[in-house]
Amino acid sequence: MKPLANLTTLCTIIIATAVAAHAETVYLASSFETLYRVTPEREIEIFDFDVKLRAMHRDTSTGDIFVLADEGGAGAPATVYTMNNPVSGTPTLTEYSVLSRQYGSVTRIGTCFFGFSSGAFYEIDLADPTNPIETYIGSTGVDNTAGAAYDPDSDTLYMVSYDGPNDRLYIVDPATADATLVGHLGINGYDYGAEWFGDEMFVAAQNGSTGNLEIGTVDVASGLYSSMMTIADGAAYTATALTIIPEPGTAGLLLLGCFGVLRRRS
Repeated sequence: MKPLANLTTLCTIIIATAVAAHAETVYLASSFETLYRVTPEREIEIFDFDVKLRAMHRDTSTGDIFVLADEGGAGAPATVYTMNNPVSGTPTLTEYSVLSRQYGSVTRIGTCFFGFSSGAFYEIDLADPTNPIETYIGSTGVDNTAGAAYDPDSDTLYMVSYDGPNDRLYIVDPATADATLVGHLGINGYDYGAEWFGDEMFVAAQNGSTGNLEIGTVDVASGLYSSMMTIADGAAYTATALTIIPEPGTAGLLLLGCFGVLRRRS
C-alpha cells in the first residue's frame, strides 16, 4: 500500500505562553483535512491532507498512530490508516484497513478498538486488517457522540457529546453501550476529539463561541472543560480528532483480548 502524498506544510506558529504540564509531549489535532502538530517547544506545524480525518488513536503497546478518514462523504466506508512520521518530518498515511461505516471517534480497550457512529456503539476487531470485524453493541441513546477516551487504571470509557448549548461528558459501558451522564462541559462545541493521557482526559474542541480549535482537559468527576491552548483561530466547523505522544507507562490491559478486560457496569 502506498503512503498518501500531497501533504504540504503550510506554516509554523509560535505559541507565546508555554504550557507547563506535559511539557515533553507532542499533540496531534485535526480539523478535517488539516493536521496540527504541537511540538514540545509549543510550535504548531500545519499539514494538509487530501482525505478528511475523523478520528485518531495511539496504540500504547506499539506506538502506532491509527487514523480513521473518509473520502466519500456521509454514509461512505471509513478507511483506517497508520501515520508515518507523526513526531518529526512530514506526516504521511499508509492504508491499513477499510471499515463498513464512518466512526466519529474511536478508542482502544484490550486489543480491540471501540467506535461511536452517530450514537451507535461498535467493537472493531482489526487483528486481520484485510477482514475487519465490526460488531454492533448497542445504542448509547446520545445522537451527537464525539470524542472518546479510555482510562485503563479505572477501567472507564468516557465519551463527549455536542448536544449544545451545554455539551456533556458521559461514561459508557463497553459491554452494553449504556451511557451515564457525568456533567456538562460548560462550552458549546461543534465537535471534539479526545484521548486519555497519563491521568487526564484531553480533548480537541471546536469552540462554538469563538470558532477556535483548542486543546484542553475535561474533569472526569464533574465534566467541566478547561482550555489549555488555542491552536487555530477561527477554524472551520468540521470534524475534530486528537491524539497525544508519548503515552507515559504501559497499559497491561493491552495484552488482553477483545472483551478480556473487567469492565465497570453502570
